[in-house]
Amino acid sequence: MSQPANVRGDKASHIDVQQAGHGSPLILLHSLLCDSRGFQHILPELQRHRRVLIPSLPGYGRSSFSEGNVQAVAGQLARCFDELALEKFDLVGNGYGGFLALSFTQLFPERVNRLVLLDSAAHFPEAGKDSVRLMKRTVETGGMSAVVPTAIKRLFPEAFTQANPTLIEQYRQALLGFDPKTFAHTCQNLIEVDLRDGLPHIQNQTLVVVGLEDGATPPPLAREVAENIPGARLVEIPGCGHAPHIQEAQRTLSLINEFCA
Repeated sequence: MSQPANVRGDKASHIDVQQAGHGSPLILLHSLLCDSRGFQHILPELQRHRRVLIPSLPGYGRSSFSEGNVQAVAGQLARCFDELALEKFDLVGNGYGGFLALSFTQLFPERVNRLVLLDSAAHFPEAGKDSVRLMKRTVETGGMSAVVPTAIKRLFPEAFTQANPTLIEQYRQALLGFDPKTFAHTCQNLIEVDLRDGLPHIQNQTLVVVGLEDGATPPPLAREVAENIPGARLVEIPGCGHAPHIQEAQRTLSLINEFCA
């Protein structure tokens, strides 16, 4: 299988990894809009039977910023996993983390046992790119406070936001603490990335989950991924937005545990 091209910024950088539990390794990759803290709702149960690793992606948390594109970041993750002596594992990605999980699986298929994509895609159509471009311009001119309202709308459906003000405030505060430079650069990565050509070559067992109210990566993009990966399973969650591991934690936990059993 041909490898994705145009891997820029492929320099070593520090990636901070949260670890919990014991057992076969399970790696969780977070999105543009929600850092590693988003997995707190499913981590306690997962760590009972698995060694769970949650990297902070470049520029998030204590991980150093990187100018690399999606393929380059996947390469950085591979080196990080080498240092942790992780040879093979189950891989879960949400949003941007799903793009990275797809890229990693295309680059290093022998290292991935099962692949789980939570509200992700292989590319954005032009209308989707325009939305991401707008977020990029907004954060570049006004900082994180200017882009937070849009980010919250992309993360959660309005009904969920209204019904869970305390939870929403928690993630609003998290977004305010993000590095604007990292956010803008990650937006650019999402504008540029296109992993569609590699989808038919993925032989790893794959589960694609999408919330039917996702405004960030709408359901048709998830369906496109599932339709083009041989044997992939698609699960659609009514009423759910971009973060099923937050909004539908128990359902998402059950799906991961069942698929990765």
